[in-house]
Amino acid sequence: MITKKLLKAQIDRIPYEYIGVIYRIIQVFENITNDISENIMEPSLHSKSYDKEEWLEFINDTYGCFKDDPLKRWDQGAFEVRETIQ
Repeated sequence: MITKKLLKAQIDRIPYEYIGVIYRIIQVFENITNDISENIMEPSLHSKSYDKEEWLEFINDTYGCFKDDPLKRWDQGAFEVRETIQ
């Protein structure tokens, strides 16, 4: 079982340059807890619905940026043959 003491000990081992990342992760869980306790769940960024015009604009902005530099699929190449699983 993971305890707060064990979690704090692991956090103490993290290099100082990653402390900001850990802090942001903790903030995410604080926000989730607050939202649940207030019974208010705001929609995530991924659940936004687009109308047709917004969707086409999104596609043109993302995929359309490759029209002058098309994506290419190279040959798959040869892979080593490994032992069969029995």
